[in-house]
Amino acid sequence: MNADPKEFSAALARGSGRAMILLRQARGDGSFKDALVRACICNQAYDPQCEEERSAYLARLIAATGHRDLCFAELAPSLSAAADDDTDIPQVFAVLARLAAQGGEPDKSLIRSAYSGLSQEDQLDCMEAIVRLDGLPAFIQCLNRVSANVPDEWWRVAGLLEAL
Repeated sequence: MNADPKEFSAALARGSGRAMILLRQARGDGSFKDALVRACICNQAYDPQCEEERSAYLARLIAATGHRDLCFAELAPSLSAAADDDTDIPQVFAVLARLAAQGGEPDKSLIRSAYSGLSQEDQLDCMEAIVRLDGLPAFIQCLNRVSANVPDEWWRVAGLLEAL
């Protein structure tokens, strides 16, 4: 059965399991890699404020392609200051952090370095991902950073605890 790129893109935009089925039918031929990378860069959620974040979903799809290293290399430059305005930095960072957790220390070091180069606002939005990657030491650093604003940002602390 031939894989349909339009059907894959639609399933990806919906965040449905159909995307994984189509990937498996494609058997690692790489035909959906570009659409998947684009979905990581541009959040396709209908309403990102009320929908669950998709980094786990996207990282599982990338792993299923068999092209994890290639996707990681294509996504990493999206974290730079020269990134496109359509780039959803927190989503790209979260996907890369999940991929780095599956990879080796060079990938983790690249993510840590990228985190320190992010704007302060993006760093705040990427805290959960860095805690998922580095555990308790990152949790303590992030908590220290937001501790002065805990009454106003209790939801951020709750997210950090969940990520830990």
